[in-house]
Amino acid sequence: MSQSLSSLATGLGLADLANSVLNGADTFLVLGNVTFADVELPQQMPFGGMQSLVKHDLPGGVRYIDSMGAFARDAAWQGMLYGPDAVIRAQTIDAMRKAGTAVALNWDTFYYSVVVASFDADYHNPQYITYSISCTVLEDLSQPAPQSDIGPIAQAYADVNQALGLASVVASSGSPTVALSAALTALQGNPMILGSSGYVTGLGALQNASSTAVAARDAAGATLDTTAAANTTSLASLVTQAGAASGYATAAAFVGRAVQNAVIGAV
Repeated sequence: MSQSLSSLATGLGLADLANSVLNGADTFLVLGNVTFADVELPQQMPFGGMQSLVKHDLPGGVRYIDSMGAFARDAAWQGMLYGPDAVIRAQTIDAMRKAGTAVALNWDTFYYSVVVASFDADYHNPQYITYSISCTVLEDLSQPAPQSDIGPIAQAYADVNQALGLASVVASSGSPTVALSAALTALQGNPMILGSSGYVTGLGALQNASSTAVAARDAAGATLDTTAAANTTSLASLVTQAGAASGYATAAAFVGRAVQNAVIGAV
């Protein structure tokens, strides 16, 4: 982290946050097309949730419990937006709240589809906004997709296709797009029979696409961090880098889930 940003964090009474960023400078958080990095990172992020249970207490002390399903807890945190695009990013997040549609939320190895339930922001100056936010989780994209009529292999194909579309928006050519296209080809019409050459080829292509997407995500996040720290950076450049980080992060989530479903669906 640059000295100027470290000094800013300390000056704002965020010494603990500055220290945590120094110990993990490559970490970032992405919500939709908004990326949080450096001193903007929250000190903690929630995960986990509850299993919805219905209890049936019968005479004689007999109890039956129906498990209705696992539900993730809300992803809620607070922090700051800093930099020349702070106001625009705050307005972008508020637009997500108003729209009420699903967006991707990613940090570290956590990937969720969420709806922004609340966003409360306070304007301090054009480059400094504090906020609190709460997102309701629709789906955990880091877990295998629920079983459906189309089957796990078809679901894996659909996820890779989705990831390819996201990566293509960021860059129509390049390593992620090539790797995802190869994975899509390997899965097409492949029954994924354990031990077969098709299985080895298909799983290998998926794993390569996954690692390539993750590498692109991390590279985009690092570039965004560097871009934001440059005093000569234009707002358009920041928006472009934030979009790239968001697109690759969401693509990595979908192709990561595709790997899990391909393994589960192998016969």
